[in-house]
Amino acid sequence: MSGTETIRIFGRDVPVKAKVYRIENLSVHGDYEDILSWLGGIRQPPKQVLINHGSPESSQALAEHIRERYGWQVDIAEMDSPVVIPDPQ
Repeated sequence: MSGTETIRIFGRDVPVKAKVYRIENLSVHGDYEDILSWLGGIRQPPKQVLINHGSPESSQALAEHIRERYGWQVDIAEMDSPVVIPDPQ
């Protein structure tokens, strides 16, 4: 969690600009109502929610609940598929 200032990608040192946070009080085994309740406490809606844990069926169901309740963009990570995180600027 303490991080590093650079990582090596394809032989190049690339600066790390990501912020990593540890989320306490949220079990990866919480039911969707627990997760939706926790998401409801977020003050500024995220640009994107990425679900990367759970069976395909449960991930899809959670994504639909988040879309219906909050109207947020939700994607489900797929094995061996890259995820592009846009530059926030």
